[in-house]
Amino acid sequence: MLIGMWRKTTVLSLLIALILFNGAVQPAFAQQQVSGSETDTDSGENDEDKYPERMSGRETWEYILYIPGYIIFFPLEMVFAGGEWVAGKISTPSTTPWFIDILATDDGKRALVPTYTERIGGGFKLYQIGWFGEESKAQVKATIGFNYRQQYQVYLKRLSIVEDMLYLRVESAYQLFADEPFYGVGPNTPREAESNYAHERIYARIELTGQISPKFDIMAEARFERNNILPGKDKDDPSTTGMYSLAQLPGLETGIELIGADAKFVYDSRNHRGQPTKGWQAMVGGRIMTEAGDDRYGFWEVTSDIFKYINLFYKRTLVMRLAVDVIEPFDNRAVPFYYLNEIGPKETLRGFPMGRYHDEDMVLGSLEYRWPLTPSKLEALLFCDVGQVAEDIYDDIDKDDLEVALGGGFRLYGDDRELVRVEIAKNDDGWRFQLSVNKEPRWK
Repeated sequence: MLIGMWRKTTVLSLLIALILFNGAVQPAFAQQQVSGSETDTDSGENDEDKYPERMSGRETWEYILYIPGYIIFFPLEMVFAGGEWVAGKISTPSTTPWFIDILATDDGKRALVPTYTERIGGGFKLYQIGWFGEESKAQVKATIGFNYRQQYQVYLKRLSIVEDMLYLRVESAYQLFADEPFYGVGPNTPREAESNYAHERIYARIELTGQISPKFDIMAEARFERNNILPGKDKDDPSTTGMYSLAQLPGLETGIELIGADAKFVYDSRNHRGQPTKGWQAMVGGRIMTEAGDDRYGFWEVTSDIFKYINLFYKRTLVMRLAVDVIEPFDNRAVPFYYLNEIGPKETLRGFPMGRYHDEDMVLGSLEYRWPLTPSKLEALLFCDVGQVAEDIYDDIDKDDLEVALGGGFRLYGDDRELVRVEIAKNDDGWRFQLSVNKEPRWK
């Protein structure tokens, strides 16, 4: 096991070093002179101030691709405009104060906002900033999806322990993913093998964050969870619980209690949290999970996920990503199948069905080109994702097994976060449309 751990962590380190080296090279034209002075791409200036106003906001081909984006987002713009008008009408002295405050306060410290992702469904989250310190945030979230999918979550984060240095986060949730797709384990599982299962999970976790600098955080976490695997609710496909036995698929049972510890290092030098155009976003971390009160399950995991944002010209942004995740069971123990790495969620290869590929290790790469559509923080994008799962990325990665997804989409940003994401992608499995609204930020 030690040899396997050394080999996998060595590959992970080399890949991290490779993207850090390559991403450090900026395009030559990003340093061009404007009006006789050199453009400083690392300054905090707005990109609009760096380029002549006579330069077009988008190229001809970008303008053509803008048209479907305008059609898609026109109803949203009308909703936002109508919401702004309604908010102006209700913010009169005669309106009930508590109603205004719960809907959305002027200072942004309290709001009730909609949320949607394909995996957990749609619902609302209510948050309050400042109850337990200036930076603290308390949030309650409830979502419901098809086939009884549901999630209820409550958390407190950024609770100051040592001012500007040490913060605490406490979170608990109930989740029922009632029709999780499953196609088997391995990089070549056939589409015809689709089954589904219900994953019921209750978890609690506590996280301590040390803010080393405004751009660099170190996090340590302890967690407890209880998992139940039940027959799937989607009657169009067979239930995973009827197709596999516990010997074939470890974790295919109820009442599995796991305890774990995580540590991760997060670096974020993006120039904007909403619609970034340059900088880095990176996470490197490790995890240990073991069964509480028994020794059937236990594994370690090392993961790295790195994004590089390059400002090409006039808010055209090139985004490069490299992610590597390795999982290894402890001696004489197994990894519950729902903890295996997975290709299918939109955070991996876009366009694939959820749960399309499972295995212990995963490597992903992505190249994305973004350009602005309107001054209201709406942008379009084209992307290419490449990746693979494998039992061992050192021995089993095969270029013939690499999965590729091509596509595009549109994103709408707020001042500090992504509000709406619409993407469509094409791969060997076909086409897939994906939508998310007010999705939680990465590595929260």
